[in-house]
Amino acid sequence: MTIPLNIDTNFDELPDARVHYWNFTASGDLLGDPLKLPDFPDKTVTCTGTFNGHAVTMQGSSDNSTWVTLIDMDGTSAIFTAGTVAYTLKTNLPYIRPSLDVSTGVTLKVSATSAK
Repeated sequence: MTIPLNIDTNFDELPDARVHYWNFTASGDLLGDPLKLPDFPDKTVTCTGTFNGHAVTMQGSSDNSTWVTLIDMDGTSAIFTAGTVAYTLKTNLPYIRPSLDVSTGVTLKVSATSAK
């Protein structure tokens, strides 16, 4: 199983933006459902919550099968390890998802804001 993808935007007020999020808890699931939104190429991701020494990696795929670690505009891997950090993703792969390194002891919310 994967962590479900949720939507958090009123489209009438923000027609050119979308906000999606994944809530990770101690459910045993390590992957978020893929977000497919290639028509919104500008993507910024954030992660907040209790990490307890663990990491969340943002991944991207062109085929929803082979996944790679995404990088931000500065060439830094989009890997969250603590606190609130925002990564503006450099590439617009058709699919993105969060990947958690371990499923115990974390309570995290990963948000992706996408814009045209």
